[in-house]
Amino acid sequence: MQKEQFGILLTTLRKKNGISQKEMAEWLSVSVSAVSKWEHGKNLPDMTMPGSIAEILQASCDELLNPEKTLERLANPEPQKGETEETDMKGYTFLNVE
Repeated sequence: MQKEQFGILLTTLRKKNGISQKEMAEWLSVSVSAVSKWEHGKNLPDMTMPGSIAEILQASCDELLNPEKTLERLANPEPQKGETEETDMKGYTFLNVE
């Protein structure tokens, strides 16, 4: 696993969940500096932490341990079954239902 990709994912999920670095550090009993180093790709968390980090960030351990795949999925989400999408074409609105 690349430290940089893990850091980007950690930052993305933390911000998505409205959690500060300070809050995350307190919940994990680590320093804010440690969280910052993880997010900047300088270090990785201890191998005993992925479960706790995943729980805090509402993610799975698999998502954390495969950051490239998870970041790609977050950047290109597949429409959920039953979602609708509107497309405007020359004054007409078409409703696509999958």
